[in-house]
Amino acid sequence: MVNSHATGSDIAATGSHVAGAIVKTNSAPEVYLLDMSEGVKYKRHIISPEVFNLYFRWQDIAVIDDLEMNSYAAGSDYRFQDGSLLKGTGPEIYLISYGKKRHFTSPDAYLNRGHNFSQYVSVLDLELTNYATGKDLN
Repeated sequence: MVNSHATGSDIAATGSHVAGAIVKTNSAPEVYLLDMSEGVKYKRHIISPEVFNLYFRWQDIAVIDDLEMNSYAAGSDYRFQDGSLLKGTGPEIYLISYGKKRHFTSPDAYLNRGHNFSQYVSVLDLELTNYATGKDLN
């Protein structure tokens, strides 16, 4: 029954991974999430191991060649998503909300919102600088 179908165009080797795939090359350590918008597939750099560990699994990384990696447009970095709880080296804990970091001003402000102290992700202070500062949480 194969012959009963029209012949289409060849499938190109480049750009063959689907949106949602996690990819990297052998030539570089960076890991990317493939995403799609308006029919354009693009790569989003996953900015840190902490971000990766929160949302993805290491065994799901597909190693692709440089030609395929270069076939994807560059998209925005993949960062901690809204609702993430982050703590740097200081005592401050932040909630990521609408892409901004919001500081809990006291342990009660944190606990009264239903959080416990095992829920935050420890990150480098440099990571916290990637987010604009939002309104404090009292």
